Amino acid sequence: MLRRKPTRLELKPEDKEEYDEAKRRAAAAARASSTAGPAASALLDHHPRAPVNQRIGLYK
Repeated sequence: MLRRKPTRLELKPEDKEEYDEAKRRAAAAARASSTAGPAASALLDHHPRAPVNQRIGLYK
């Protein structure tokens, strides 16, 4: 069997900045959705498959 050389990714400073910005936006969106209110979490909690979805990691 032939072995492939290890893959190496090279990141430029611009790529890292873009990644950090996307990470900040995702965190801000997560905070905004978590403060959506009790109505949103109540809908998720009363779903018949809520325990299954929570076990497999769809939401906490």
